[in-house]
Amino acid sequence: MPASGQEGPIRRANWKATAPQLVPITIDGREHLVPRNLVRAYERGLLTPEP
Repeated sequence: MPASGQEGPIRRANWKATAPQLVPITIDGREHLVPRNLVRAYERGLLTPEP
């Protein structure tokens, strides 16, 4: 019996992780592939791509 006092099988999440959509951006003359949701942070200089 589970410690929480509930009976039955252990439930698990049904969702599956998906790979982020990568988009090309140019920083300092070099093209990098970054996740779409982080493009603005790279453009503002808040994040720097790895070499």
